[in-house]
Amino acid sequence: QQRIMRGARTMRTQNSRVLCFASFTVVLLAAAVFAEDNSADSAANVFSDPGDVLMLHHNSFHFTIFEKTEAGAALVLVFCAPWSQICQELMPIYKEAAAELKAENPPIYLAMMDADPMDNRNIALRYGAKGFPTVKVFKNNAATVVDYKGGREKEDIIKLAKASQGYSWTEVFSSSELDEQVAANERVVIFGGREHGRAASSAWKAFQLLADNVQSKQQFKFLAAFKPAVVEAAGIDAPAIQLITNYKGEGITKQVTEPKLNISSVSQVERWLYTRAKPLVANTADPIHASILRDAKIPVLHVILKEGGDRAAATAALTSVAQEIAPLLASPDASRKLLALALTDAADEVGKAVMGEMGIESTALPAIVIRVIRYPLRSSLWQAKANRIDKDAISAFASDFLNSKLNRFIKSDPSPDQTLSRKDPVQRVVGSTFESVVMDPSKHVLLSLYAPWCPHSKRLEPEYRKAAAKFWSMREKKPEKYGNLVIAQMDASANDSPVDHIQAVAYPTIMFVSAGNNTATRYQGPKTALDLIKWAKIQAGLLPEAEKRKEEL
Repeated sequence: QQRIMRGARTMRTQNSRVLCFASFTVVLLAAAVFAEDNSADSAANVFSDPGDVLMLHHNSFHFTIFEKTEAGAALVLVFCAPWSQICQELMPIYKEAAAELKAENPPIYLAMMDADPMDNRNIALRYGAKGFPTVKVFKNNAATVVDYKGGREKEDIIKLAKASQGYSWTEVFSSSELDEQVAANERVVIFGGREHGRAASSAWKAFQLLADNVQSKQQFKFLAAFKPAVVEAAGIDAPAIQLITNYKGEGITKQVTEPKLNISSVSQVERWLYTRAKPLVANTADPIHASILRDAKIPVLHVILKEGGDRAAATAALTSVAQEIAPLLASPDASRKLLALALTDAADEVGKAVMGEMGIESTALPAIVIRVIRYPLRSSLWQAKANRIDKDAISAFASDFLNSKLNRFIKSDPSPDQTLSRKDPVQRVVGSTFESVVMDPSKHVLLSLYAPWCPHSKRLEPEYRKAAAKFWSMREKKPEKYGNLVIAQMDASANDSPVDHIQAVAYPTIMFVSAGNNTATRYQGPKTALDLIKWAKIQAGLLPEAEKRKEEL
């Protein structure tokens, strides 16, 4: 099997580490095509001094995982490859984290597996490691495996390992125990079940898996009750799941899963939970509030205040609007009508992100913005044209959004003044020209969505231009055959695509948009001029059938 993921490099500049790639797995999949040989020495030595990291091999893997995940313990494991630049850079960070965690009482361990040897690679593939590094959290004697897609700094790894320890749920045996937990936590999730048949209950198994999946985020307190008196006192018709929120100023609210919800489905319960766990008005300076809004994946109306802004007045206005629109959001036809409200400071991380995405300067604050994170590298955004922040302005903006009366904000550079030629054969696209160029039904378009600061985008540039120059020559010789093929690129870090199915999932993302129906196909092969030319010809139906079959083989 080819080592298709060699040589990924990590951006070290502020912000780019996160933006360049969406997750550990996406990082390496995007970088796969830039395989290059590292020195034999670095490949051989990357794992030679693991320090306190447990190095696992195929013959010790299962025993070690089982042993280190007993009695609520969790083991963080990284699948790596010695030829991966990112793995080489991760190793010293991981070693430092392992040394610090081993000093805990009781010790907490970190593990790593070199997934390069075939026997080890088979195990890595079995656990879904499609790129390196891939991080997993093992629990419950390896019966539970949780994906991790967060940061990879030492502090991130230590936080993950610590937060994953212990059982993810607690059983309560009396109503007083339940009351104590509700009083001590903003968000409590309780499974009400029947003692008889507990072990075989698919809903109970799904609840435990859900609790394990989100344990490290520290967003919820998960409880279970099987005593009939406790279940009845909680108002649960077993088997069912109840969410209890106890936000300051809101009091205690209880929501129970509806009969139509399949509580044996982890994804359905998780979706139900996150869309209902938000406070009436979230405070994005609270990292837990911010993480719940992010994981809910629903639109959020932000009132962004400048430093020293009137928080009390803004909170009162948002609270009034939240109460006003609550019946609309709870209506049976509210499949699209999901909206959270949040108070956001320009100085907090969410405020900085929204202002950066929309190009809002601090002098333009306060502002009202709706944001929904739909893609790994961008959000969909709407902004109110309001010169005041009060209940009426917020309510009107929310109502227009819920009734689909708003146009989405599309970030765009100025329209380029460009004349295509043999020396300049790549059509430059910006947000405002995207639909007219890329979605032209009379054209096939090979499109690169890149970021100028991304090293992989920089490495693609000369090959992409070579491919464009070759197509230009072919177009001059055979305009009837190649005249409707456009080679284009867009700086996706500075411009938005208004088309949902054409988005950058990593930098660079290369797509072929077909003439006529505008279907988009993502390219995942080697990023050389020759390979790009052949692939584009296949997509456009311009490659002779015999050569096409040869390529497929």
